[in-house]
Amino acid sequence: MTLSLHRSRRSLALGVLVVAGGLAGAVCAANAVNTLTTVFYGGFAGLALLLGAALIREELRPFRFEIGPDGLTLSAGTVPWSEVETIELDEPVSGPGGPYLRLTPPDRVVLKLDDVREPAAAVVAALAEHAGDRFADAPAERRAILGAPDLPVVLRGYDQAAVHTLLRRAADALRPGGEPDRRAAKDAVDAADLPRAGRGYAPDAVDRLLRTLSVKLGS
Repeated sequence: MTLSLHRSRRSLALGVLVVAGGLAGAVCAANAVNTLTTVFYGGFAGLALLLGAALIREELRPFRFEIGPDGLTLSAGTVPWSEVETIELDEPVSGPGGPYLRLTPPDRVVLKLDDVREPAAAVVAALAEHAGDRFADAPAERRAILGAPDLPVVLRGYDQAAVHTLLRRAADALRPGGEPDRRAAKDAVDAADLPRAGRGYAPDAVDRLLRTLSVKLGS
C-alpha cells in the first residue's frame, strides 16, 4: 500500500503573521512624524514583508512524497527502487532539527520528517515494507548496538554532547557496512579525552561503556 505524505505547513501561519507585521510597519512609516521614524518603520516593513513572503512561498510550493511498491514519487519525479542504493533514516548529531531521510545516490536529504504530518513510525513502516534491505534506520541500529546504558548525570561530569558524538561514531562503525571505520573509531574511543561540564555524564559509567565498545570495535 502506498503511503502519501502531506506537508505540515507549520510555518504558514508564521509567514502570514510576519507579513501582517510588515504591513503594520508600512502604515506606521506612512504616518511617521519625522524622517528617522519613517526610515525605521520603512526598513522594518520591507524586511518583514520579504521574510513573510519567503516563508509563505516555501510553505505553498508544490510538495509530493509517496512511498510505494515501485519506488519513491517526489515533487521532481519518480525514483524506482532499482535506482536506489540506500535510503536511510537519520538524525542530527546535536542541535536543532529532527529526523530526516537521506537518499543514495545522489547522497542528499530528500525529506525532513518534521515537515510532514504523518508520524515517523508510519514512514519507517512504509519504507521497511517497500524498500526492503535498501532501508536503514540508523537511530534504531545505534540503539540496538548501545542498548540503554545507565549514564547518570552528575556535577562536573563528561560533556553530554561530546559523549553523544563519540558514542555515535562508535555505533556507526559497528553498524553493517561500518567495518572500514572500526579501526579509526576504536582509536578515537581509546584516546578519548572528553571535556567536563557543569552537569554531565558520570565519568565512571562512560568509561565502562567506552571500554566495552573498544572491545567490540577490536573484535
